[in-house]
Amino acid sequence: RWSPGGFLVFVRDESCSFRMGRPGHASSDPGGGWQETGAPLLREFELGRWYHLAATFKRPDITTYVDGEKVGSAKWDYPLGYAGDIEIGKWGNAQHCHQGLIDEVKIYNRALTGDEIQASSRFKPVTQPRRRAAGALSRARRPMRSSPRPR
Repeated sequence: RWSPGGFLVFVRDESCSFRMGRPGHASSDPGGGWQETGAPLLREFELGRWYHLAATFKRPDITTYVDGEKVGSAKWDYPLGYAGDIEIGKWGNAQHCHQGLIDEVKIYNRALTGDEIQASSRFKPVTQPRRRAAGALSRARRPMRSSPRPR
């Protein structure tokens, strides 16, 4: 969950940033010590284009990258915190949902170097994703679950 504490790729209108919230403090609790910060990723999306987005955090430094190039940074001197399941493509409910395609998500237990980010971003960008028949999603594009299916 975003609050208390956590991290997210935040999309607003046509821009995008990486955001972190203070662990142990809820944004809904007035005077409760909530703080957040962000580092820019994209100022404007180009529709129909794939992007490789990356963010690293090694206290106190947040660094953001687009297509392997450093684009932003911020200072954040709180530990990483989170609660609940990791959600990919939505924020809290169906009304706050990603409307594009997510091809791959990787989360590491350490901050990658700029060279590692650049190496992982090497892909052949496409202007339009390939269209598939209805219901024929590739394995990488199936909805992701953070917990096993109930039996």
